[in-house]
Amino acid sequence: MITTAIVWLAACGSQNVAPSPAAAGAEEADTISAADMRAHVEVLASDEYNGRETLQDGAHKAATYISDHFAGIGLKPLPGQEAFKVPYTLFQSKIDATFTASSGEYQVGSDFRVFPFSDAGEIDADVVFAGYGVSAPDLDYDDYDGLDVKGKIVLILRHTPGEDVEGGPFTKNDTHSRFLTKASVAAEKGALGMILVTDPNNHEDGEDFRSARLMLEEPDGERAESQGPQFLALHVGRSVAQELVKPLGKTLSELQMALDAGESVNGPIEGATAAISVNRDAKAEPVEAINVIGYLEGRNPDEWVVVGSHYDHLGGFEGSGDTIYNGADDNASGTAGMLELAEAFAAEPQPERSLVFVGFSGEEKGLLGSTKSVDNGTLPADKIAFMLNLDMIGRTDNGEVELVGDGFATEIGPIAEAAATQAALDFSLGGDSYAGNSDHHPFYRADVPFMFFFTGLHDDYHQLSDHADKLAYEQMEKIALAAFALVTPVAAGEVTPKFIHHIGWLGAKIQEGVILSIDEESRGAKAGLKQGDTILDFSGKRFREIDPGTLVKLDVTRGDEAHMFEVERAKTGYLGVFPGPLPEGFAKEHGLGEGEGLVLGNIQEDTPADKAGLLDGDVLIRMSGVPIGLMSLRKTLQRIGAGEEVAIVVIREGERLDKTLILGERPERP
Repeated sequence: MITTAIVWLAACGSQNVAPSPAAAGAEEADTISAADMRAHVEVLASDEYNGRETLQDGAHKAATYISDHFAGIGLKPLPGQEAFKVPYTLFQSKIDATFTASSGEYQVGSDFRVFPFSDAGEIDADVVFAGYGVSAPDLDYDDYDGLDVKGKIVLILRHTPGEDVEGGPFTKNDTHSRFLTKASVAAEKGALGMILVTDPNNHEDGEDFRSARLMLEEPDGERAESQGPQFLALHVGRSVAQELVKPLGKTLSELQMALDAGESVNGPIEGATAAISVNRDAKAEPVEAINVIGYLEGRNPDEWVVVGSHYDHLGGFEGSGDTIYNGADDNASGTAGMLELAEAFAAEPQPERSLVFVGFSGEEKGLLGSTKSVDNGTLPADKIAFMLNLDMIGRTDNGEVELVGDGFATEIGPIAEAAATQAALDFSLGGDSYAGNSDHHPFYRADVPFMFFFTGLHDDYHQLSDHADKLAYEQMEKIALAAFALVTPVAAGEVTPKFIHHIGWLGAKIQEGVILSIDEESRGAKAGLKQGDTILDFSGKRFREIDPGTLVKLDVTRGDEAHMFEVERAKTGYLGVFPGPLPEGFAKEHGLGEGEGLVLGNIQEDTPADKAGLLDGDVLIRMSGVPIGLMSLRKTLQRIGAGEEVAIVVIREGERLDKTLILGERPERP
């Protein structure tokens, strides 16, 4: 397990090895084939598996499929486990909400969902149709002009009028289309709540109202108090809204056409009332999720090589048309690669190190299965020599395969390069770049050398259109062959990679205590640290445990001399923004994972965000390669600290932008 203190060795291992082990291994994996990978994907990404959402029947079917494959090729359960399916505990919370209208009684999760920004509480009021819920007098458009909504509940359409009209006042993803904007306007006008429905004329049927949330730990139940009057907000299905507007004598589609034509159709709906109750204090219940783990014992059972992929995806929901996120590339492709590697190594002579093949669940919910397996010791970090992660290896849209992790481990880069070249892959090595948005991340945080194979994002990512017929199976075969060649010398004990720490707040790269390089302008260099120094102790802690704003004493050897240096880690980083939740549907539309993304608002002048050119309405999705959201922003800023340059990714008007900024220090309050 991860220790709470580190005393590193003074030796620095070689970072170069001959590529011959990788080249030799590539031709031996006779069982790996494009046809077999296609067969795996077509099963896992079939409608029968219903999108493989964690805890759902489709995921259980996928776990059984993987387990049966492990048994069929002769793998054994992990030592200490009775079966290939290894359960772990999560906590599931659901919003307890009721919605009864004059038109009927509706069910949360199927007929409607509660917006994340909604308050808790109860309201019972008349319903008023307020068009698109847009108030933009500067654009000569105001749905609330002459409309009294005080003490009422507004029923409004999603998006904006004429969003597809070239040269029109509104555009797709316009600020006025955001759910939080619509809710804020309604609250300012005096409404008690908002019922929103997707406009029917420009957007397909099928709404995902699932609202359960999975967590590693039981939440403490605390929630920020509302800063204004109580306001409740729901997203409802079209059939629900259609019943509500019947007294107006028009269908939803006809109302939208009238609005887009400039007609005035907004106003009270005769006899329409709604009673809404939202309770956010419902207790999270423990639930059992499943990782699937197969074990191939080596001559040294105390050293492992882990090959992992996540088999879960986004599931399916009720509605018309295609309502299943089949997840062929994400991540039936990586799971197929993992299964092929398991079969290939099972057909080889016994390796020196044991091989552990893992199908993780809960990845789409926040890397839950991989995090739990590392944290609870199911996959103990101190036993693992190397971890290979296969996630989304099925597409050719970006032209090359990304091999990430060579900059964080000794000896891996040359082997990966030789393996990919041998397999005739068009590839790029990640170097020092890092993305922590997949199941290698918990291993990275536990200082385990890793590599992540990835063919990039595409238009079908996290969409209903991610189907098996769009994958490049011949390339997937090459990727699996390259992976086999990469893992072979590590499994054979010919190579023992060492983790390279990138300590941003210190400004140094460190391997087994030895400073490989140090930024001349960093805090560490200014304190007196130099390349080649060996750090024996970080005030009795691991460097990741050093809290921002604390003074750290470093015991260092330089040649035959002993030194002690003091370095202050910067305080919690500061952006200078007011973060807000994503508009409903934004995450799905842009392929974001659960908990990923936050809206930047009220950016303060001359702050780090302002200096970096960020704008109100930008959506921040990554910071230092790691997905960022409302729940993780503060912890991430605490971890990184003031004064550090960080790479971020934002979405602006549908386009992803890469930017860098230097975090500031939060100003003192007067």
